Amino acid sequence: MNNSADASSANRCTGPESFPPVSPSSGGTVASQSSRSWRVILLTLCFVPLWLVACSPEAPALGPAFGPAQTEEELKERLLQACIDSNSTGQPILLELGADWCTDCRRVEAMKSEGALAEELSRWIQVKVNVGRYDRHKWLIDHFRVDAVARWIALKPGPQTRQNGCNGDPRQWTIQKDTVLEPISDANSLKTAPQIVAWLKEAR
Repeated sequence: MNNSADASSANRCTGPESFPPVSPSSGGTVASQSSRSWRVILLTLCFVPLWLVACSPEAPALGPAFGPAQTEEELKERLLQACIDSNSTGQPILLELGADWCTDCRRVEAMKSEGALAEELSRWIQVKVNVGRYDRHKWLIDHFRVDAVARWIALKPGPQTRQNGCNGDPRQWTIQKDTVLEPISDANSLKTAPQIVAWLKEAR
């Protein structure tokens, strides 16, 4: 057996069946053998919970919530300010649609604090939209055909906003890129921070 095989075996999680057997000493009484058997059982029961914890996959970190609900007036005011900021700085706008009940959305919120992703997001103007149970801000849901969250839409205000002034209506803006992020679900979508960073860079 080579050293690499030994090393890999040492890192594996093993169950109680791999514990060394306890041989009863010769000439022992039935009572002493029974006592030893009970000790083996008790030791096994003590180690099983530790084995299960060590072998269980670590649950992904979730954010406490996606974000607060907004009134239509609050959202349109935020979108108007995003348009103004984008035109003055040249930064694109990231429209983030999600909900508190959505575990994918809360996972994405936790991932946003990771180094490379946090750095890339600093180059964006972020606008979060809590869609509730797809019953809030229906005008956005219907226009962008939102049927899954977390949904990210990369936008830039149209050239008319520089000539005629900004508006708070992203339906009139230019879509750079559009995707669904489901890092927990098994759907075919972006799942890791590096994938999200690459997507954002392409959208810029």
